[in-house]
Amino acid sequence: MLDTANYYPERDGHLPELDTGVLTSSALLQRHLPDSHVVKALNNITPHQLCSLAHPADASDRSGLPIAADNAEARGEAIRLLDVLGYDAVDIGTLDASWRS
Repeated sequence: MLDTANYYPERDGHLPELDTGVLTSSALLQRHLPDSHVVKALNNITPHQLCSLAHPADASDRSGLPIAADNAEARGEAIRLLDVLGYDAVDIGTLDASWRS
């Protein structure tokens, strides 16, 4: 499951686990969806940019987008999806590191 969301307390309401940094929003989502494999991706690009900034794999100006995941297979699927969409993946680690994206 791709988590494209960003936590905004002003919009979402305050969640103590997120406000204190105990969990990232993606780790909290994974906790709520234990049978899924959450991958944080596509949360730092708009739909318009997603289309307009895509480039083929061999393009020198191809952009990279961060991803974070705890599950290696799900991470690999997200990397393949970003490639098809026209982006390189920048693996930033686990869901605990997903706040960096």
